[in-house]
Amino acid sequence: YTQAITLEPQCAAAYDSRGIAHQHAGHSAAAREDFDEAIRLAPERAGPYNNRGALLIQIRAWPLAVADLTTACALEPDWHEPFANLGLAYLGAGQPQDAQRAFSQALARCPDCADVLLKRGMLSLWSHDLSNAIVDFTAAIELQPDAAPGYVARGQARVDAGQPSAAITDFTHALQLEPASSAARYGRAVACF
Repeated sequence: YTQAITLEPQCAAAYDSRGIAHQHAGHSAAAREDFDEAIRLAPERAGPYNNRGALLIQIRAWPLAVADLTTACALEPDWHEPFANLGLAYLGAGQPQDAQRAFSQALARCPDCADVLLKRGMLSLWSHDLSNAIVDFTAAIELQPDAAPGYVARGQARVDAGQPSAAITDFTHALQLEPASSAARYGRAVACF
């Protein structure tokens, strides 16, 4: 990316891509500089705002993340990813109703996003809305039946809902998929009591 930027220093996409590479390498400051430059060069593009917002979530700069992700959503209202990230930013900022709304908006744009279903389900679980949590976790499991996190999350919701037998089944299935899952082992032990 650096070579592309050297050849074409006004290429916002190159800065955005290099920012992503920096972020994945754990270089937050360099990533932020590149996202800032991508936004300066192409303020009409949603991608750099979304990527900078995701970085700001990582460093727990919640209000700045909300601002960037709100901009990304406005610039590209059909793209689910900024709405999912906005949900995380709102959650970090202590605004669970706004987080729930953002996750729901992401799912309206991408109903088959198991990751977003898990996030919205976790928010419902934390809010003690167990029936909606179980619905979201079940939908995520249907989309990704070979992924243990959905079973662990649904098992936890079922423990909280007073359904220990169903919870044990979920935790056991999660352990079949990921035998080293400490969350599934712990959850199954809790469900057995």
